[in-house]
Amino acid sequence: MKFVILGEPFAKQGREHTVINGRVRSYTKSSVVRKQDSVRSQIIQQLPEGFKPFSGAVEVISVTYVFGVLKRFSKKLLQHIENGGIVYKVTKPDLTDNLNKGLFDAMNEIVYLDDKQIVNVKRLRKLYGFQPRIEIAIRDISDSCIFT
Repeated sequence: MKFVILGEPFAKQGREHTVINGRVRSYTKSSVVRKQDSVRSQIIQQLPEGFKPFSGAVEVISVTYVFGVLKRFSKKLLQHIENGGIVYKVTKPDLTDNLNKGLFDAMNEIVYLDDKQIVNVKRLRKLYGFQPRIEIAIRDISDSCIFT
């Protein structure tokens, strides 16, 4: 299965904490909740009719996080991207932790029952492009492996 989620990729930040009436409360920022809801709704729209979430082992074939080009990019660099060249993003957010956490959590109970079912991630990339988005390819590998 392949999905394209439009919009700037986001990193899922840790929970925030506050003290209310002498008690510590933790919460997820509303901006993070809105972004995850957007990802969830875009994925739901792309699922085949009658799709049931994977219940076994899941392999992520590839995830590409495409961030919008920056205003400071030179014309030469923009031309390179326009011609299909790749410009990798080497700054924050962290590829393997924060970016994946938000995306994989958003797919819980929609594509698979829980992201703990992900047993292999083959290819991760973060780069710049003219259309910010996340591209993900994922598949159920339950029939081809042994798992407990």
